[in-house]
Amino acid sequence: MMRRLALLLSLSIILFSCHMEWDITSGYSENPFLKKIEIAKSSNSPYKLSLITDAHIGREDQDKVIFRYEDNYLDFIKDKNYDAHINLGDLTDYKLRDEDAVVFINYLKNKLNADNSVILTIGNHDKKDATAEEWEVYWNEKRMCAYQIGDISIYKLDNSERTFSKKQLKWLESALKLDESKFKIIVCHENISSGKALDTSTVVLGSGDIEERNEILRIATQNGVSLILTGHHHKGNIVYNHSANLVEFNAASLHGREDPFNLESPGYFYDIEIDNSNDTCTVTLEYYRASTKNLEKTDKFNFKKK
Repeated sequence: MMRRLALLLSLSIILFSCHMEWDITSGYSENPFLKKIEIAKSSNSPYKLSLITDAHIGREDQDKVIFRYEDNYLDFIKDKNYDAHINLGDLTDYKLRDEDAVVFINYLKNKLNADNSVILTIGNHDKKDATAEEWEVYWNEKRMCAYQIGDISIYKLDNSERTFSKKQLKWLESALKLDESKFKIIVCHENISSGKALDTSTVVLGSGDIEERNEILRIATQNGVSLILTGHHHKGNIVYNHSANLVEFNAASLHGREDPFNLESPGYFYDIEIDNSNDTCTVTLEYYRASTKNLEKTDKFNFKKK
């Protein structure tokens, strides 16, 4: 009896893994990272990126108060110039077709004067009532692709099912080997690493497969990626220094939620400046409290040029 149960469990794991592999890359027959989407640089000054994650527009909770800060964020950026806006996923909470989310994204596109300057990443909540393919059609967005801004490249991956899949990582490595950009960034929804800010389990909140986590970090390290941006873990504001030339930043959620145990983010958004005009590339990361729009913290990272 126990042998039968063990066999059934093994078969279930195999079938589940196969489904994940198919689901993540379905609809893609060719490497989506090879042909980059061009984004025009806004000026000759250092690169400027705006970053948010986990807005969860439409979220409701009967037991706790939800704090929404989309308006504060839009007010903050209205007089600033950015090369791109990066959203790390979970824009909506439980439905794809949310009118408030559409208004929010349209404002950003109008602000940047280009649809492709708003980089939307797919998150697990973005597919609550839709498939990944439906998300792509609705937002006119690819869930796996690469962008080029001057001499910076940004690779957007899909790990909304807590896996990248071998095929996606193979595509990523093939593209990175051909990329001669001076600075390379990976963005995805779910945090790759875990272990800080009460995130103590790779099974619960980090990458679901430790071998896959090690593989993407190997690919990034060996192919000149300097910065990985992730969300999902709402507490966030976590820096993982994987090496002297590779940092993963796990951002906190834009929305806040009443939480007596301090397990949720009070709400943040970020400015990222990338200056690669010198011998080293300097990345300045500014943390802004969403409720007040005040600067709370600044981190600086220096990377050797590739």
